[in-house]
Amino acid sequence: MLRQQEAHAGARRDTHVFGILRGEFHECYPTIFVLPTSSGRELVVAPFLISPLSPRKRGGGEQLRPMSHHETTVQSYSEKGSLSYEDPANKNFLYGDITVRFIKNIIFPPKDRVVLDLGCGTGFVFDETYQLFHDRGIRGIGVEPADGMRQIAMTKYRDDHSYSFLAGSFEHIPLPDRSVDHIVSTLALHWVESLSVAAAEMRRVLNPGGNADLLMIARDDGARFKKAIVAALRRHLTFGQIMATATLVQRVTPAQVKEAFAPFVGSFDVDVHRFDEVVYGRFADHMKWWQARSSPVIAEVRDKKQFMQDLREELEAIRIDRGIPFDASYLWIKITATESGMSSL
Repeated sequence: MLRQQEAHAGARRDTHVFGILRGEFHECYPTIFVLPTSSGRELVVAPFLISPLSPRKRGGGEQLRPMSHHETTVQSYSEKGSLSYEDPANKNFLYGDITVRFIKNIIFPPKDRVVLDLGCGTGFVFDETYQLFHDRGIRGIGVEPADGMRQIAMTKYRDDHSYSFLAGSFEHIPLPDRSVDHIVSTLALHWVESLSVAAAEMRRVLNPGGNADLLMIARDDGARFKKAIVAALRRHLTFGQIMATATLVQRVTPAQVKEAFAPFVGSFDVDVHRFDEVVYGRFADHMKWWQARSSPVIAEVRDKKQFMQDLREELEAIRIDRGIPFDASYLWIKITATESGMSSL
């Protein structure tokens, strides 16, 4: 079972960073972020952060524009992360295990006929709920921006017309208003550029009387583990390069989630529960899940073999008898229709 712990009240908003500089053109813009360090959390004010730019088309006059943090992440997951997600070792440890337990705790009411999985990846949610959906005649729709991941999902379900997979995102859901009965999402919502825009889009496509169950990493997820990663990166990248690998992600408190999900207020109840647990494993265990997600972080590292040795050294330094700890923190955002919302059906 998931283990719940109340969130700390009054915690200040932090912005965490990771990602990768891509593209041969770039520009600068001001930013402020918090960078985890081996001695604690250090507030860094960066005058300029290098942002990748989308390449100009050959022979065209298209204006260069910055490749957004979201686009950079999508490209990385599509190119290098898609097959790693299908690795059983990735599915059965840490985030994969958390996801499976989360899915098993979701209640799909009898009225559910269409379930939307946002940020569906390779179709993991539908893999876990396949028999239930088949028995009840539930239609599954997956929306995923990363082509590589979406293609895997489409291939797996190509002979089952109860499932469809569409290109899109939280902020741009390619579905009509009030067209789904239940929205689910597992560890994808933190990638959005605007949590409030994503919430408004989900509110638009959700039927009155519908439900949503969203799993999202919490603000301080893996804080100690990630300090070890940064310590290893510092042996290979300059401070400026580490800043240049920055991609802003949503790291929020339950109170900030509720604020962003204001479009649901009145017709829906929005409950946000925080869960904390420490997951122990060998270095090899952690690398199975981390390497599936790390390509944006280490692409600028030239000697990746030496980096992995350095990373192992840093992680072994925090090992205890039970193994290397990962301090996982995540949020379950549960949205249910109120009586007034049900009356609008």
